[in-house]
Amino acid sequence: MLDGNPDEAAQVVPSVDAHLQRFGHPPELVAGDRGLQSAANERALAHRQVAQIVLPKPGKQSAKRIAHERQDWFVAGRNWRAGIEGRISGLKRRHKLNRCRYHGAAGMHRWVGLGLLAHNLGVIARATV
Repeated sequence: MLDGNPDEAAQVVPSVDAHLQRFGHPPELVAGDRGLQSAANERALAHRQVAQIVLPKPGKQSAKRIAHERQDWFVAGRNWRAGIEGRISGLKRRHKLNRCRYHGAAGMHRWVGLGLLAHNLGVIARATV
């Protein structure tokens, strides 16, 4: 969790760098929404040897870019990322993560952690039935 409301596009490369540091290899797929796409982000991810960079370009696109975004792996990555939005929505509705009942950054961490724990316990319970 980040303090304040930082620019999301500026968080892409540091997130991949954190992944590299923790796991020792780049992620196979980096997917995001149109707000994360920039030529600099795509170059930086390619330089870090990310195999599939799924950052749709906003606005008018060239024929080359349209063809790039219609490739099967790109569409699959975009669809996978869209599924994350549904998961976030479910967490907000089912586990009341839309509004934190605690105060401060530590309270927010606790609230999100408890919500994710409740969600994971539900998934485990459904899988063992």
